[in-house]
Amino acid sequence: MAAGTVDLSMTKDICCGSGSDPAPGTDISYSIDFSNLGTVVAPDTLITDTLPPGVTFITSTQWGAPVTPLTVTADSVVWNVGDVFPSTYYGTIVVQAHITDSVPVGTVLTNVASIASSAGESNTLNNTAMAVVTISPPRRDLYISKVLNSGAPIAGRAITYTIYYGNSGNSTAHDVTLTDTLPLSMTFLSASEPVTATVAGNQVVWSLGNVPAGGYDQFYLSARVSDTVAGGTLLANDVLVSTTDVEANSSDNTAMAQVTASPPYGQPDAFGYVQLDSTRPGGPAFAWVDATDGVTSTVTGNNSFGGPFPIGFSFLYYGNSYTQLYFSTNGLVTFGSGSVAYNNNILPDPSSPNNVLAVLWDDLQVPASSAIYYKQGGTAPDRYFVVEWYNVSPRGDTAHPLTFEVVIYENGIILFQYLTLSGSLNSSTVGIEESTGTTGVLYAYNEARLTSSLALAFLPPGLIAAPADAVISGPTTGIVDTTYAFTTTVSPIAATLPMTYVWEATGQSPVTHAARSSLADAIAFTWSVSATQAITVTAANSQGTVTTTHTITVSSLTPPTSTPTPTPTGTATPTSTPTSTPTPTGTATATNTPTETPTGTATTTATPTGTPTSTPTHTPTATPTPTHTPTQSPTGTATATATETSTPTPAPTGTATATATPTPTQSPTPTPTRTATPTATATPTTTPAATTPPPACIDLTGDGWVDTLDVMAVVSRWGLTVANPDPDNDPATPNYEARYDRNGDGVITMLDIMGVAAYWETSCP
Repeated sequence: MAAGTVDLSMTKDICCGSGSDPAPGTDISYSIDFSNLGTVVAPDTLITDTLPPGVTFITSTQWGAPVTPLTVTADSVVWNVGDVFPSTYYGTIVVQAHITDSVPVGTVLTNVASIASSAGESNTLNNTAMAVVTISPPRRDLYISKVLNSGAPIAGRAITYTIYYGNSGNSTAHDVTLTDTLPLSMTFLSASEPVTATVAGNQVVWSLGNVPAGGYDQFYLSARVSDTVAGGTLLANDVLVSTTDVEANSSDNTAMAQVTASPPYGQPDAFGYVQLDSTRPGGPAFAWVDATDGVTSTVTGNNSFGGPFPIGFSFLYYGNSYTQLYFSTNGLVTFGSGSVAYNNNILPDPSSPNNVLAVLWDDLQVPASSAIYYKQGGTAPDRYFVVEWYNVSPRGDTAHPLTFEVVIYENGIILFQYLTLSGSLNSSTVGIEESTGTTGVLYAYNEARLTSSLALAFLPPGLIAAPADAVISGPTTGIVDTTYAFTTTVSPIAATLPMTYVWEATGQSPVTHAARSSLADAIAFTWSVSATQAITVTAANSQGTVTTTHTITVSSLTPPTSTPTPTPTGTATPTSTPTSTPTPTGTATATNTPTETPTGTATTTATPTGTPTSTPTHTPTATPTPTHTPTQSPTGTATATATETSTPTPAPTGTATATATPTPTQSPTPTPTRTATPTATATPTTTPAATTPPPACIDLTGDGWVDTLDVMAVVSRWGLTVANPDPDNDPATPNYEARYDRNGDGVITMLDIMGVAAYWETSCP
């Protein structure tokens, strides 16, 4: 049996961007490929690289990882690569070396490498290889490029650019600076590290230091599109790379990323299409149209398309009528021709494909467990055609299934719906575009905006209309010198934007809110006189106008005039013999006006049982007893309106002492006018019933209730203002403010209003 053979082989080349014309003072890289073309293993294999004069070893790698040489001398490097098994290719060593500054221009550098095994071999002709270069004059050549990386260029949205730069020359470029000039309609947000950018106005500058021959890198720059940018605006972003050295070619030192702004939400593109979504007021409702009971297409696998498929009606798209369409595995519907494009572009973009519905344009696949279904539905003139991508997935990632669809309607509406989504979804394009690629509506570009149960509607200009109706929402009652907000909402949702709103109100100057990109608008008004005030708004767009009116009744806060009550002269009809009832002991917080303790002569038919003295210490439950209800006369004399035994009622604070000295007089038994004393509680929390109206000086709104408006009215009357009736914004304590809670019980009641009035004036007038 014949013995096996060893046949080592190698090649050597300049590699890794070094070029074939290195300059003095630069680095150079060589690649050494080796193999064993024999039939048995070559043991103890050594590779020797002999360096030419003026070249010094720096480092080496094998299979991408650093490898330490066996020996390194001034003119050679040796590696032990061990056993080399039979193969047409076995391994590669990359050698990085430095050419010294002293090597003259024009010098030819010959670098020779060899390979040998301890087993020996019969064929050594292929055991050596060389690489030859000629030293050239130093040359620097910087280059740069810029592309939109992610984000839809829409007013108010953020987008991200990628900036690539490098040095294709043979010598190091020194003091390299990169300057990005943003358009005035964009503002800088952030830039990637490790080099920190300096921002001055609309310029972003990176100081990069030195860039070696063959060196390159990239940056990410994020910027925000201005809120005022209209759809169709061309956004041109320039970038420049420069060095303090003289360059061989400066024509590639500048680059421009130019994109067309897509219309903001609810605004039309140049043709008139408007995009709405189910996450915002006025957008379409998510209503899945199941197509799995329709036709199962043969469009499967990866990067395939099918069609044309008959739509079943004439569909008008960007002014052209279509009766058939195509769709692909990559989430695209096209008109006119099919496309298998998997590298998604921004929209609009003149490069192909054009005339598309990018439902979820990405590199997708339709495996055996998935399918694309389609079907027709409805009756004229409300027919529709639906394409459903069922359980498809990103290419090579079946763990993240996707189910979505497009429904096109006979009236021109286009509806994208997303039933179940998973994965990152940050590498797709979503939107529509016409046949030339210059006009379109973009929803998302390489950004994770899509969610499950999302619906996107694209409305054609034929459905865009004048505002048909407007409604103003806001308060219907108020008080003077208080500001009130009003909001109007315009319908239908397809009304053309922008919309201009002109507000008018009684006694106010007209206010115009021009070119608003919303079907809602708000304003605030203040009136200083009490009256019924009218608020009118006129909403207008390019198609027409609508006007509506709202009214608010504003009340005055002028305090009521105090009119002294004359002292009445009453004649008691004696019919009974009442007896006095002692006042309960306790700390009373009454819910009515404290009754003064009168001193007078009471005419009665019996001798009183005693003069009670109470020291309030607890919360009493009062027993209804006949009492005096004195009326303060202009002269300050208390006159009783009933002839009976007095029962003093405790004041809210203090020690109540009833001092009554009636003179017994024989007379017929009087019939007393009984006035029940209300039950006193420690923490009253309710207002009087409308059947027992509070005094006018407290119920300033005159509605029979004591509430927040009365609090506001009282404090306003006495020189205070209520900037916020609920400053703690706590729903559990609405309309509560500590300075109006005079008794500190945590709620605002009539007693607190009395307390406020008593604080600013001795008593109610």
